[in-house]
Amino acid sequence: MKVIVNGEEVETQKTSLKELLAELEIKAQGSAVACNGEIVPSSTWDTFKLEEQQTFDVFTLVAGG
Repeated sequence: MKVIVNGEEVETQKTSLKELLAELEIKAQGSAVACNGEIVPSSTWDTFKLEEQQTFDVFTLVAGG
């Protein structure tokens, strides 16, 4: 299936958001995800089912000064 992650089309066979993030090597710690503009709580990532053409925005916290 194809989904959009941070503006780029991604082809995946994964079925959950947690699996997709692991496949893309995105660490859950310090990350937030929105699907079609709605925040997805990290507690639901393992059960959040992927669907064709969903759009994900992944935000990663970066410390600095």
